[in-house]
Formats: sequence, C-alpha cells, structure tokens
Amino acid sequence: TCGYYFTRQNNLNFIRLHGLQPEQMAPGICEQGRGVHFGDGIYTSRNPEAFQGSCSDSVGLLVAIVKGKETNVTGPEPPIPDVDTVVGNMVIPQTEDSEQLGGLDECTFHDEVVLRQSAQCLPLFSFVKNGPWTYDIDGGCDNDLENIWTCHERLQGVMDLFFNEGRMVPVIRQKKPHAASQQAIESQLLARRIQQREDREAESVAMMMISPAGCAWKLVEEILFLHDELMTLDGMTNLSLAPIATDDIVFLAERFIECRMDFGTDGRPTDVTCGYHYTNQNNLDAIRQDGLLSRPERVARNVGQQTGGAYFGDGIYTGRNPQAFQNFGNVGLLVAILKGNERNVRNAEPPNPAINTVIGNKVFPKTEGHGSGRNLDDKKTYNDEVVLRTSSQCLPLFSFSMRRYTYDNGQNKDWDNIWTCHERLQGVLDW
Repeated sequence: TCGYYFTRQNNLNFIRLHGLQPEQMAPGICEQGRGVHFGDGIYTSRNPEAFQGSCSDSVGLLVAIVKGKETNVTGPEPPIPDVDTVVGNMVIPQTEDSEQLGGLDECTFHDEVVLRQSAQCLPLFSFVKNGPWTYDIDGGCDNDLENIWTCHERLQGVMDLFFNEGRMVPVIRQKKPHAASQQAIESQLLARRIQQREDREAESVAMMMISPAGCAWKLVEEILFLHDELMTLDGMTNLSLAPIATDDIVFLAERFIECRMDFGTDGRPTDVTCGYHYTNQNNLDAIRQDGLLSRPERVARNVGQQTGGAYFGDGIYTGRNPQAFQNFGNVGLLVAILKGNERNVRNAEPPNPAINTVIGNKVFPKTEGHGSGRNLDDKKTYNDEVVLRTSSQCLPLFSFSMRRYTYDNGQNKDWDNIWTCHERLQGVLDW
C-alpha cells in the first residue's frame, strides 16, 4: 500500500542512495524530533497531514510499504521474530486489530506504521508543503491536499497492478479530526471495544459448549440464573422451588449430555423435554449425588431410593404433568428427559437394547404415539408413565413442595406457577 514519510531536505541525498533505514542504522539522518516511541523502525503514516510538522524544513515522501505480519502496540516492545510491522497511536492507543477499528477514520488518523526493515519501504515521490493544510467552512480541503490524495490514489493503482495481482486496495481519504469531536470519537471507540469483548466472550462460550464438561457448566449456570428469575414472579415462594444442587449437579449434567451425544452418534432422537418425578424428602441427598436410578443401577451402587414399583419394567418413572403421580412422594422434581427411541407398552416387556424409553398408561392403555398433555381434557395422555431405561437419560433440576392440587374454572395459582417453571425450563433446554 501507499504511505507517507517526512524528513528534512538535507536527508534526501542519503535516502536516494540507501533508501529509508531504521533509526538504529542511520542515526545521522533521523533528527525529526519524533523519537522512537514504538521501537526501532521506519516510521510511516497513513495520510499526509498527521506528521507533516514533525520536523522543520520538512519534505514529504510518498512511499510504497509492505507490512507483512502486523500487530498493534501501545509502546516499545522487544522485537518479535514473526512480526514485521507494529502500529502505534499516541493520541488514541489501540490494542485491537487495526482493521477492526478501521471504520473510524479519526481513530487511525494518528497511526504510526513502523516497518522493521528498510526492504519493506520504497520511497517513490517527494513533495513540499509550506504551511498547514486548510479546510473551508463546508469541510472541503485546499487544492494542494486534494492533489496529494490524487497522487496517492494514482500511485496505489500502480501498486495494485504490480504487487497486488490487480486486486484494488481501497484508499480512504482521512481527514484530521476536530478537537470538539474527540470525546465522541473516544465514546465510539469504547462502544466498539465493548462489543468486541462481548463477541470474544460469546466465542469463548461457543468453544466451551463443544465439550460435555463445558456444556454441563453452562447448563447449570443457566439453571441457577433461571431460578433467580423465577423467584421474582408472584407466588413462586409458595412452591419452595429450589435447584436440586449446584456443584454436584454438574457431574450429572455432563453424564446426561454425553448420553445425548451418544444417541446422536447412533442415529437416535436427541430431543430433550421436561418431565416430573415424585419422591420423598429423605431421598434428595442420594438424588443429588447419584441422580435418579433404575432398580438395577440402585442394586449395583447399593443405593436404597424408595420407588413406586415397576409395572412397565425397570427404569426411572416420570410423568408428563405435575398432578398425575403426586401421590408417589411429598417432593416433586422437574427433570430433563432424553427419550431416544421410544415404544408404547401395555405392561412390562423384556429389555430391548434398541429401545431407550417405554411409555405405559394403566388408565388408557394404547399402542399409538402420545401427545404432550398440558391440557387436562387430554385424558388419554394425562396418566402416561414415561419410563427411561437408564439414569443418564434423566437430569433432575428443580424440586418443589408437594401440594394436593385441584383445578376448576378458577385455576389454582400454584398449578399455574409450576407450568410457568416448566415452560421457562423448556426454553433453556431448547437453547
């Protein structure tokens, strides 16, 4: 690309013979007074105005520059072998990628593009400007400045032809920012940096969600946040709604997520839905540690959770609604369930490795598929028992107090609140 370099008249003969040299290699010609704030190198700029007055008897040079690998800096840094160019700005320091902030010309107006080697810079034209560049009241600039930019654009066209395989590099005519706009510029820059930080955090979360452990931590975090949100709603305190656990549940969540991944690998359904399980208060500690277990799993682990029988075979018995099976315990659990391959049954059947979940109904036995069952008029699914064959298919998330719910034309408030929890939780699981 094209850039600018300013020097004294009496340095031109040296430059014609040797080109532009880093400060340490040619101290005799580097008396411009700008110093080396960003380390040794050849200091160039993006526009003809920013550093025009860097020395008396100033001569401007239009130069071709090849930046190679670049990085932004806020001060001098030890040479980095794989970095060819550093970009610094003493007015508005930047640490982000310069291209990300390039949309604000004012932010890059004072950029100092420091090339580490003389071979990266080719001086082509010299020019002299006596006095400062001027702008008229409508924002136009004087003819000399217009002409310099015209030279810049034409020269960039030649660079594109010879060095950029014909690819056109856009030329932005930067204008010197007004002092009054500096606060607005810094506000825009701050807003963009905040957005960039949020984008990086979102990317970090996305990377974390790739692993079961990372996804488990994020799920538990969202569950705890949801609980705080739910407790602000009217009447929720009547439910004694509480997360099953905090740290302990992460292990169970990771096991649940790994099971879902395995189902996906095997081509089994991976949808996750909410369900209900009732138990007694004295089982909660074991549930926090081991989750909900099938009978064979309880025997293998010597865990004695109380259960309500196994009419449809061994497994974790869940319901589609909070009322149908409330007589099985004094504490209700809202659980995430992963059914995988399911089958409707009328009674217990021998285990089938291809079936992960069986659904039975003692009141309305059937072999067809079932619905979701919030509407209490849907009697054929109200008493469905959704039996998950393994503990890894069920993740207990919230507990709530047991009540003898009734319903009539005036719906019970607690009933409505439990369904609100169900719906909000399903939203988290869908996400």
